[in-house]
Amino acid sequence: MRKTILLLCVPLLVSCRISIGNLAPLTIVNGLGGWTIHYVHASRTDTKGWGDDLLGQSEIIRPGAQRVFNLSPGTWDIRITDDEGDTYTRRNVVIPAEGYTWEVTLNDIDSGFPDISGNCPVTFLNSLDAPADSIWVSPSDHGYWGTSHTGEQGVEPGAEFVVWVAPGEYDMMALDGMGSSYAVYNCQVTESGFFWEITEEFLER
Repeated sequence: MRKTILLLCVPLLVSCRISIGNLAPLTIVNGLGGWTIHYVHASRTDTKGWGDDLLGQSEIIRPGAQRVFNLSPGTWDIRITDDEGDTYTRRNVVIPAEGYTWEVTLNDIDSGFPDISGNCPVTFLNSLDAPADSIWVSPSDHGYWGTSHTGEQGVEPGAEFVVWVAPGEYDMMALDGMGSSYAVYNCQVTESGFFWEITEEFLER
């Protein structure tokens, strides 16, 4: 979802950048104006899944604030998700021993998302014990997730949710309320549709 830039004068919280052992500080600064960062995921570039939300179940990064995470030096992909389900992704980020800082702004939003609307139903059944807060469908060759299809409503346990897309090959992802991600990749969607039951089996680690 495209956003109108809202200018806020909010001082950044001060945090110390300290390397711990063989770990390097990754500093995420919320420069999104009026939007809150709800999820931070980081994954080694040579791995497929995103793993757990670095913020955990109860933490968020409010506008103007920042948070430091300690990761092993190396090459990482980093994904930020805000309170509207919009994603911001940087890939192949080299984090040296002295650390890396990313001030996430609206210019970093995963944009240029193709129009995938069509007459093929992709049905999601939430068989998790918690609501699926966000659901994404992205062409497998695109590289970014775009905007969550559920908006702010989420999908309760036992409920179904349908996204209508054009025929093609897609990656699909869901986030639960604790920030854990569940995903399937390279799914062939035909005119007869596609069904994905979201279970613990698809948890990205």
